[in-house]
Amino acid sequence: MQTGSPKIIGSIDLTFRDDLSFLASRLPRFCLITYGTGLAILFGIWIAVSPATYWPYMREYPLWGVERFFSDMWLSAAIAVVGIPLLILAIHALQWRRFPAPNKAITYTVDTTGVLTTDAAGAGLNMPWSMVQRTRRTRSLFLMQLTTGAWRYLPMRAFAAADHDRLWDLIQAGSKAGTAGATSA
Repeated sequence: MQTGSPKIIGSIDLTFRDDLSFLASRLPRFCLITYGTGLAILFGIWIAVSPATYWPYMREYPLWGVERFFSDMWLSAAIAVVGIPLLILAIHALQWRRFPAPNKAITYTVDTTGVLTTDAAGAGLNMPWSMVQRTRRTRSLFLMQLTTGAWRYLPMRAFAAADHDRLWDLIQAGSKAGTAGATSA
């Protein structure tokens, strides 16, 4: 890890905890979108297949229909609220176990042109600042949303503690030069 130079270099052996930190930053939004979409679809299906005896009540008392929907579907909703995050975590854990160890030994090089990520297996990814749309800083990660909508992260523990503020300034300056928008959480 270098300090005082235009480049900031950090190395890390990624752990499942690093990946879970990233997942935790994205999971609540994903679940809310999934729940909202699923609820709307289930409500439409429920209305389409509800008995004809419900229709007069629903026309006269619309809230009765909503109450009846939730009384019929509460178990499915409860299973979804617990099941979707658990399913995502299980799939994520299986994917992480299959990820080869050499690909988890990462070196990050951050400079005024962008972020270069290389691993011990020899693979590399160059991400210029023009691809970064938004940035966000958490307690353990620097998050960057790309113009494609994908998110990339840099674990803070890959860099010297003295470099964190300088790195955040470089990320913000680079992303603003490339596109716009930075927030800190």
